[in-house]
Amino acid sequence: MKTFLFKSALIGIMILSIVTMSCNKPIESKTFTDSRDGKTYKYVKIGDQEWMMENFAFKADTGCWAYNNDEGNVATYGYLYTYETAKNICPDGWHIPSTDECNMLIDYVGGPIKAAYKMMEPSAEYWGNNTSDKVTNSSGFSALPGGCYMNNVSMFMYKGLFAYWWTNTEGAESDDIEIMHTNNQVIQFRDHHKLSGFSIRYIKD
Repeated sequence: MKTFLFKSALIGIMILSIVTMSCNKPIESKTFTDSRDGKTYKYVKIGDQEWMMENFAFKADTGCWAYNNDEGNVATYGYLYTYETAKNICPDGWHIPSTDECNMLIDYVGGPIKAAYKMMEPSAEYWGNNTSDKVTNSSGFSALPGGCYMNNVSMFMYKGLFAYWWTNTEGAESDDIEIMHTNNQVIQFRDHHKLSGFSIRYIKD
């Protein structure tokens, strides 16, 4: 009986170790260098897609802001771009994701609620009290709350609270463009004016 219990416990420990090792498996990333300014970006394969793990940080001549006009924010959060600028500065081999491509990503990592936890960088340094022990970034997407620039009020808003990225889907009769935004619990799509400034995560062609 003691031998049986010992073997059962040992098997249980082995299974737990395998599961733990699987959960803690390092995220494998690759790098891409933008030939225009020499900046290098990490990207990661999530399902059948390859996404940049960092917000884009190419300094465009127009339609481009550092949050609060502070260039010190760029290294961590990248630049905020108008929709047209985000389209025009797209590097070769990459494109602005469509809503369908974003939904593929979200579905792959567990749906709108679970996906947020699996896509956020798990650090109170960035998210403050808006993070939790559920946040794992197991997808490798590494979302950071870079905020946005709202053109209708000419204000920078929500750094430390929300992450926003342009998508390449818009209504035929609309001046607005859908964006994907994530907070501590959900990912959802909303319409915003194309002259606002949001981050961009390009997806590989």
